[in-house]
Amino acid sequence: RPRVFVYVALLALLTSALGYGLLNRVPLEVDIMRDRNALYRETLDGLIENVYNVKVINMAEDPQVYRLSVSGLEGLTVVGPTADIEIASGAVLDLPLRLQVDPVNISDASSRVIFHIESQTHPEIRLDETARFLGPIGR
Repeated sequence: RPRVFVYVALLALLTSALGYGLLNRVPLEVDIMRDRNALYRETLDGLIENVYNVKVINMAEDPQVYRLSVSGLEGLTVVGPTADIEIASGAVLDLPLRLQVDPVNISDASSRVIFHIESQTHPEIRLDETARFLGPIGR
């Protein structure tokens, strides 16, 4: 009967999609939260600064050493740990980070920045997460 063949084809399609998803799963999760106490602040050097709390979750079966970088604005600097971030298997690490940029490089009140997290132990484990950088315009 044709109905049986359709059911078998659907079951095969769903099984292969599930297998593909499991094989290509990235064992890394990142959650980026901006500090909600202040939109932004100005440092003594005249730079605009945003504060973030980055949660990195290692879902791999072995400990990983990660490297973090940020892009999206010209002259963006990261204050906080960015290299040799060691996380045990199944552990969650909270990283307090501050991003600083010269106000001349800010063209919008809300700019997109991208956090790049890559394992130094297994380079195929990498993830990019987007966040917002808030600052003044018209300076």
